[in-house]
Amino acid sequence: MTTIIGGVILPALVSLNINTNFKTNNRDIIIWSTFGFSQKVGISAAIEEFFHFSLWRTLATLSRIKSYCCYC
Repeated sequence: MTTIIGGVILPALVSLNINTNFKTNNRDIIIWSTFGFSQKVGISAAIEEFFHFSLWRTLATLSRIKSYCCYC
């Protein structure tokens, strides 16, 4: 869920014109929060993909074991 919501919100944060519209302190907060949020989304996507691949690999292995056992 973090990956989906972050994939929508992150481009909006990046597209903000923060050089002219915000004060220096607020600009720094937005820059660092955007950076942190992008890291959170990236790590979330990596973990989600890792476990999805791991599940697929486990199911494929179990499927091969089952097919070998049936032909024996």
